[in-house]
Amino acid sequence: MQENKLTVLLGVGGGIAAYKTIELASLIKKAGYNVFASMTESACKFVTPLTFESTTGNIVSSSIFPAKNDANKYNTFPHLYPATETDVYIIAPATANLIAKIAHGIGDNVVSANALSLPV
Repeated sequence: MQENKLTVLLGVGGGIAAYKTIELASLIKKAGYNVFASMTESACKFVTPLTFESTTGNIVSSSIFPAKNDANKYNTFPHLYPATETDVYIIAPATANLIAKIAHGIGDNVVSANALSLPV
């Protein structure tokens, strides 16, 4: 991550409004922030991770399971990074299912796991 920029992690839930988060990511990036995205499996059915990678210029997490043969910490520990290094975590769209999982401590997707790994 770049030292001089604040980092925003955008957690994308699996609602129909997921496509609007591409513009949100673009606006945050244009405002001068370093933007990462994490996506639920359902969100990937509305928008591809590649779209966010090209918009943010950073890797996108879409699974809590590590990528094989990858030494990059964002792929090795997707449930922790970049969440533990972020300054702001935005979840949009925050579906009822996603909010309930976070409220009850269920980290079975990368977005809820990222939320649970944040310092309180």
